[in-house]
Amino acid sequence: MRRIDEWGTEENVQEKLLELFKIKELYPPQKEALPLAIRGKSLVLTVPTASGKSLVGYGAILKGLLQKEKSLYIVPLKALAAEKYEDLLAFEKLGAKVGISTGDYESAAEHLGRYDILVCTSEKADSIVRHNPEWLSKIGLVVADEVHLINDPDRGPILEVTLAKLRLINPKLQIVALSATIENSEAIADWLNAECIKSDFRPVLLREGVYCNGFIYFSDGETRAIEKKGDELLSLISDSIEEGGQDLVFLSTRKRSESYARKMSAIMNEDISLVEVADKIATEEAVGQRLAPCIRKGIAFHHAGLVEEQRKIVERYFKERKIKCIFATPTLAAGVNLPAKRVVVKDLYRYEGGSNVPLPVMEVKQMMGRAGRPGYDKIGEAILFSRNYNDMQRIIDEYILAPNEKIRSKLGSEGALRTHVLSSVDGSFVYDMNSLCDFVMKTLYGTMEGFDEERFAGIIEFLRKEGLIEEKRGKYRSTRFGHVTSLLYADPVSAIKIRDALKNSGEKDDFAYLHLIASLPDMRRLYLTSKDYDVLAQIAEKAEVFVEEEDYEWFLCEIKTASVLHDWITEVKEKDITERYGIDPGDIRSLVNIAEWLCRCCLQIGRLFNREHNRKLQVLERRIREGIKGELIEITRIHGVGRKRGRVLYRSGYTTLESIAKARAEDLAKLEGIGLKLARTIIEGAKRHVNNDEG
Repeated sequence: MRRIDEWGTEENVQEKLLELFKIKELYPPQKEALPLAIRGKSLVLTVPTASGKSLVGYGAILKGLLQKEKSLYIVPLKALAAEKYEDLLAFEKLGAKVGISTGDYESAAEHLGRYDILVCTSEKADSIVRHNPEWLSKIGLVVADEVHLINDPDRGPILEVTLAKLRLINPKLQIVALSATIENSEAIADWLNAECIKSDFRPVLLREGVYCNGFIYFSDGETRAIEKKGDELLSLISDSIEEGGQDLVFLSTRKRSESYARKMSAIMNEDISLVEVADKIATEEAVGQRLAPCIRKGIAFHHAGLVEEQRKIVERYFKERKIKCIFATPTLAAGVNLPAKRVVVKDLYRYEGGSNVPLPVMEVKQMMGRAGRPGYDKIGEAILFSRNYNDMQRIIDEYILAPNEKIRSKLGSEGALRTHVLSSVDGSFVYDMNSLCDFVMKTLYGTMEGFDEERFAGIIEFLRKEGLIEEKRGKYRSTRFGHVTSLLYADPVSAIKIRDALKNSGEKDDFAYLHLIASLPDMRRLYLTSKDYDVLAQIAEKAEVFVEEEDYEWFLCEIKTASVLHDWITEVKEKDITERYGIDPGDIRSLVNIAEWLCRCCLQIGRLFNREHNRKLQVLERRIREGIKGELIEITRIHGVGRKRGRVLYRSGYTTLESIAKARAEDLAKLEGIGLKLARTIIEGAKRHVNNDEG
């Protein structure tokens, strides 16, 4: 295939696109949308899952490459970013440079300018805009995938503000917004000055129905009997698997997803091809030991308590059709592409705010849209579960026949506004009340809600009073504190709390810093269980902290979160941590990732106000990242040496880089978890660090 700069005009873009992705024929919505995307039109494309939305975005990217413009492909989740990156690597055949960036929000992002196509999460895209690298003005196209998540209280404001800023940087920017479920897509199109294309086309027909007392009642009028074999849900799944199908079952909690996975695996035969995979998953921690027996039987559960490697294994073997059924929490619905012949939504409620609340229609439709495997199924079945006949009628009215909720901006929350107003001042998008009004009116929030000057004046005054911005001659600009806060990607209230805690205090013990981190608005705190109170109360009574929460129960939540982190940095085994606090390994990794970032925030803000904490925080950041005691900091600099191998080396007398660099590979290879190949790699790594340190 020729390089892209040899093609000439845009006339051949569609032909080259189909050739590149080995597509013989376009679906109807693609035929309508693709020519517009190739002509540079902004689009909001709303079509069902698996109907080829992404190809329209790829066509716009190909057009951009011809015009020597950079493209940004924004997704909500890291897993989706990896999936899209693999797709977009196809453009490397044409000489394009394709990159992916999903973390390290504080980096300057200049190095990312070498890519023609960059895949990133909404958070990373926002971070790039905050750093404002020179290459940003060269972006001619943004593909915003899963754009309906603008409706999400956490991720929505980030994407919304990022798109608004990018449009200010390049008023001619083409935006291709993709979603399977936007009821008011015309409103989104008006906001983005885009053309709206909606279609109900699906390559695999979707049949929606409700299960009740041994029968599936489909919306097209057909009724199907399901032979009861004990549990009704398992009977429904068995019915599909016996016909060669795969199933996704959505349940409200991790506990329920695991429980049903165990029950289902108990009635399945072992799959010899999955035994080795199961053995790999059966690690020392509890969740792996619970998942492995299910995998052996071709069954799995999937939730946020799994670590990334475990989730990837489940997803991979489901895609390869070896795992027949996944019992998942609703988070999977917004994740990677995992179509199934039959999707069952067992639970239509979630526990929220102290009570069970109904799931939004849009969320349920996202789950149902996973039904139907292109290339395998002619028909996909999406089935909701009812308790009785009356409940079935309600479900039909409220979910099967009901339209999706309209998307509303979530930028209007106080936390989102103060964060994004600060970043907009720091990025020079906003410099007075008039420019703030102009900026807000370019967001979806502004187009829907208008501009409340009194409210925004209050936010400006809060930021000014706390020293994050200053006003001179009627113009706003960020202070050094505000600039650091914005680049750190921290909520201004977190930054203020860090400043106030560190400013007038001396160095404290590890737990005090961990509790400070646990108390910040940006931290995800763990909730209490009935067995936690007595133990945590004893810890709280003895704990040295920077600030004590007035709400005692909330304070205990912070103490619990800090205790998990303290166990982690003192090398308590993962299995023991999960059992002690009733959490899963995925929860530990999530807490660790956030805590490492917030520790870095403490370090950077501490440097502005009180450098006495620097040494402690520098060491603590490394310990949080690696999960180690201080004595292992030096040797865990070696790639491939983490908390487990580091401790094995240290106990065996290899306590410094120099001692490891001088070791014999044959001697290291005898140690637990270190073979000959890895031993040589570790020794070479130690030598590099020693030489670099000496140089």
